[in-house]
Amino acid sequence: MAGTSVEKDEGYSEQSSQNVGDVDYISCLPESLCLHIISFLEVKDAAKMSILSRGWRDLWTYTPNLIFFGPRKSDHSNFNGEEYSRRRITNFFHFVDRTLRLYQGHKIQKFQLSSAYSEDCMSLLDNWIKFATKRRVEELKLETVTDYLDRYELPRWVFQYESLRVLKLRFLVVKLPSHVCMRSLKTLSLSKIRMNNSLLNKIMTGCPQLVDFSLLECDFEDHIHISSLTLQRVRLILISKILWEQNSKRVEVDAPNLVSINISGCVTKGILIPKSPSSLGEARIRLFATKYCRYTNSIKHQIKLLQLIGVLSQAKVLRLCKSSIQVLSTAAMMDLPASVSSCNYLIFETGLEKFELPGLARVLRTSPGVEILTINVNHYRDKLLNVHPPEILEGFEIDEEVYLDSHSYPCLMDHVKTIKVSGLLRRNGIQKMGKNRTLLQQWLKREVNLIKFLLKNTMVLERMILKITDKKYFQMLQQSQQIDSKLLALPRASPNAEVSFLY
Repeated sequence: MAGTSVEKDEGYSEQSSQNVGDVDYISCLPESLCLHIISFLEVKDAAKMSILSRGWRDLWTYTPNLIFFGPRKSDHSNFNGEEYSRRRITNFFHFVDRTLRLYQGHKIQKFQLSSAYSEDCMSLLDNWIKFATKRRVEELKLETVTDYLDRYELPRWVFQYESLRVLKLRFLVVKLPSHVCMRSLKTLSLSKIRMNNSLLNKIMTGCPQLVDFSLLECDFEDHIHISSLTLQRVRLILISKILWEQNSKRVEVDAPNLVSINISGCVTKGILIPKSPSSLGEARIRLFATKYCRYTNSIKHQIKLLQLIGVLSQAKVLRLCKSSIQVLSTAAMMDLPASVSSCNYLIFETGLEKFELPGLARVLRTSPGVEILTINVNHYRDKLLNVHPPEILEGFEIDEEVYLDSHSYPCLMDHVKTIKVSGLLRRNGIQKMGKNRTLLQQWLKREVNLIKFLLKNTMVLERMILKITDKKYFQMLQQSQQIDSKLLALPRASPNAEVSFLY
């Protein structure tokens, strides 16, 4: 009986295998599912899918998302002066034009084009935008990169197209009609665009449903006032040197229903948020500098930035960069008053350097309700970003071994249940920087001291996750020092605390 049963099973298996080989399962997929699959692809890749099955042969001509990526400026550093590169741009634009002539769909969900640009292609681009709007496009993303002073100017009538829900523009010239009417627009992103307050105010007024707004690396002709009752998410990247000249421009955000704000760049005196909205769920601040926009570390600017951090600290989730921690250190050294944070999830970056410890202690002391704590360890120094005023650093000395233990932390005593420490045992870049083994040992000692401090002071901790950046380095330390055993053996204030490693 048993042998017969096995033979039947084998025969059934062979027959099933043959049947499987005869069936074209791709052709059996519903057309709606096939369209959904190719909608995630760039048009040229969607067209290649026609080889999979007969049913897919012309399917790409109905895709709801038309996505085109052309030659970039980075492809050829001197593309403006090279006939070859000009020809590549022209060929790409002709490819797009031929593709749209073959398109058979009646509705376009998204039209996206990102490419280097030359003026002789302007009329084609105008026609494509008309093509998309005639098919009731809801999402329009345009990026036209050129070294010429005359960038592509978006047709003014686009700002009176009422069906658009998402508009993202980069490297364009924006000029408005007499009135803006974009009643359905929910998301607007303006990047690398020359802006003034009159233009922005007209856009805001004409977009009564705007929820998500991004202003990224734009040049400002005057003070910018972002005001909207409907805005929930704002993202700002500020690196323009125009913003930080002697008569520097200011960006003011007045959005009482704001849920999330993300501010990056050379943020000194350029940002003003009059009042933290009660609805603010997440706030993030990330300072960085470029060779065109260097950070100003005067005490006056430190106070302005401290005020900004104070407003943002009322968010439920607060993300602070390494330089923000250093600004808080400056405030502690100057005995400036600190705002108490309302966040229950705190994320910050630190290099664990001596001059960061006062800021680290302050952010923990002034965040009494934190339940989840994430610390990203980053020892790298940004040479362009020198936060501390020199007059503050002069004569500053603390004992790194005991400084953190010399303060009390209500959040660690009563609330923090989960801690995640990432970036541990980061060794990458050491060889390029010409650093030696002594520095690695110094970093390791600081990291171990941080983990020891957290375990010793967090009274209700349930879980600590230690994310190891360099697994090979960890294994090497494991062989020579049994590093995991040492970390697991550290004393814990909470009897329920579990420590785990993540690679």
